[in-house]
Amino acid sequence: MGDGQAAPDRIVVSKGLTGGLVPLSAVLMKDADFDAVFGAPGKAKVQGSTFGGNRLAMQCGLLVLDLVESGRLVENAAAMGALIGERITARFGSRVSVQGHGLALSLKLGPDVDASMTDVWLDLIDGGVLAMPNSAAPDSLRLSPPLIFGVDEVEVLIDRLNEALPQ
Repeated sequence: MGDGQAAPDRIVVSKGLTGGLVPLSAVLMKDADFDAVFGAPGKAKVQGSTFGGNRLAMQCGLLVLDLVESGRLVENAAAMGALIGERITARFGSRVSVQGHGLALSLKLGPDVDASMTDVWLDLIDGGVLAMPNSAAPDSLRLSPPLIFGVDEVEVLIDRLNEALPQ
């Protein structure tokens, strides 16, 4: 992570790994951590599983990973997230702030906006923008668009947000 943030030692991924089609999870870690635990026979016990070794799940996971890589979806998420931040700042200034990385974003209204986040959320939903109240911060709204989100969709988001905010 190049922005001064600490990287986690391990990451567990699951649902999105097969597009939600079949259950599959994985643990991501650095080679050194893997080698320390699993590097030599007898170092770690192998855990059996009723659902382990599912060839369909593994094939689906590999296909999804291929699609993410060939579609450059991680790069797209970073670019579209940055574009959303730029467009919101340009259009709304201090009236709306954006936090997050990539397409995992949170919107917060500035103190000068005379509207509740619930009203903005409902207006966005009515306008076809899927958003969700952020349970960790009730005065914010969570956006989690798909990784294939493009420039046209960013413009729709900005237009709908403009319609949802009082003028």
